[in-house]
Amino acid sequence: MRIRDRNSLAEQLATARQRIAELEATLARLEYRDPLTETLLSLRSFRAQLELDTARADRYGRPLSVALVDVDRFRQLNLQHGYAAGDAVLAGLGRLISERTRTNDLACRTGGDEFAILFGETGPPDALEAIQRVLVELEDVEIGPLRGISVSVGVAGLGPGQRPEDLLASAAAALEEASAAGGGQAVLFKLAGDGTPDLADLGRGSVIAALASALEQRDRNTR
Repeated sequence: MRIRDRNSLAEQLATARQRIAELEATLARLEYRDPLTETLLSLRSFRAQLELDTARADRYGRPLSVALVDVDRFRQLNLQHGYAAGDAVLAGLGRLISERTRTNDLACRTGGDEFAILFGETGPPDALEAIQRVLVELEDVEIGPLRGISVSVGVAGLGPGQRPEDLLASAAAALEEASAAGGGQAVLFKLAGDGTPDLADLGRGSVIAALASALEQRDRNTR
């Protein structure tokens, strides 16, 4: 084999190795980050951390809160302005959530136009206050042809002995209430008098089972 041919093959091999390394880095980043927003965690990463933080908070009696965020009338937005504008709204909302939450808070896009934020060492009133500041900023945000984004938010705090799906279901019930009231607001889930979740307020059917099933389905699609 000529020296020129050998050198050419060596260059091609080096290029191929570099490309493989770039693809592996991209795959690792996609597994950890949401591919659309890029700034938020992937659903799988968020769920894993939610499990850990819920168990730790319950064990040591520390506060923990979660917020579920849903873009109001998102389907109509897509129909009027196109899917590219819809994606831009989701990416912009993701950036704003990332910028306006603390470094120890975790956020992800659970799928579609829904987001989740985990507030560590934070009680529900403080989590609600943080979310309300985001709502104010969303009123004036400009993304493409749109000015102002309306979202509904449900906020819930971890109750004694609650599991991650219980916490999410409580926040989902509050989110449903915020959406039913017209959107553009955040609702705090109320606990019963003994400090446990008031299951009568969880809406129709088994919200826990429905939410867990939806998250599992989205996680399979992501994987």
